[in-house]
Amino acid sequence: MSRKEKLVSIHTFKNKVELAKLKKALEEVGIQVMIQPFDDTAYNGIYTLQKGVAKLWVHQKDAERAEEIVKEQLGSEKL
Repeated sequence: MSRKEKLVSIHTFKNKVELAKLKKALEEVGIQVMIQPFDDTAYNGIYTLQKGVAKLWVHQKDAERAEEIVKEQLGSEKL
């Protein structure tokens, strides 16, 4: 990813299974993703329910399409 291209956060992952599923779906259609993990070994994951496991970032130009894919993949789950 180029430093000049603006990134936007479009989703916070609830768990690592969701992370893997969405990352694969986005990459399969050519959308580059950046994952910002919230790993915090000092607290052994006790804040995962509050802040999730990671945040999904994409290029601003891909954000709308990526959001649609996330919604499709998650179905009726709340984003």
